[in-house]
Amino acid sequence: MFVKFKKDVPVLAAVAGVMMMSTPAFADHHVTTDSMMKFKVDTYNQYEQREPCQYYKDVPAGVHDRCGDQTEEMPVAIHDGLLPVVATYVVYFDFDKSAVRPDQMAVLDKLSRELNTYQPSQITVVGHTDTAGDAAYNQKLSAERAQSVSEMLSRRNIVAMMVDERAVGEHDLAIPTPDDVKLEANRRVVIQFRK
Repeated sequence: MFVKFKKDVPVLAAVAGVMMMSTPAFADHHVTTDSMMKFKVDTYNQYEQREPCQYYKDVPAGVHDRCGDQTEEMPVAIHDGLLPVVATYVVYFDFDKSAVRPDQMAVLDKLSRELNTYQPSQITVVGHTDTAGDAAYNQKLSAERAQSVSEMLSRRNIVAMMVDERAVGEHDLAIPTPDDVKLEANRRVVIQFRK
């Protein structure tokens, strides 16, 4: 069966494809996982050329999401079901230390006093470092800083169930700097009340 289009070009109709599938030569043909995945990737890529970065379709597994590159640089994806921020507190640290400094206890005292004012449903505790040193070490150090502050909150009877603790290392700097720069403003834990 042929259908004629512009300039009388014969085109095989879709019915022919159905007829081929019903013939014995094609009857035992099974769609493999690989062929289905290739089909999903091909159709997704065609869609992305027409409608880039709209996310109307899910990104198939194994496909690099070029639109996601804009958010990958910010590893603090604190959008995972968290509520809006109503108050923010920052605790600063000495270089290469995770213990809360005595002069920073005032921040935790203020936070404790304002807990009843804001009555947050969630509290996020995010540890940070500056860019001095190895990135893997800084990731570990930021986790230790977040843990240190979380422990101080628990000593102040702040319910641990409400606390969402994270560590981002030298990513998400308060003040952007090149690598290997010691800067106190980046050595911090950010505590946020969310409601």
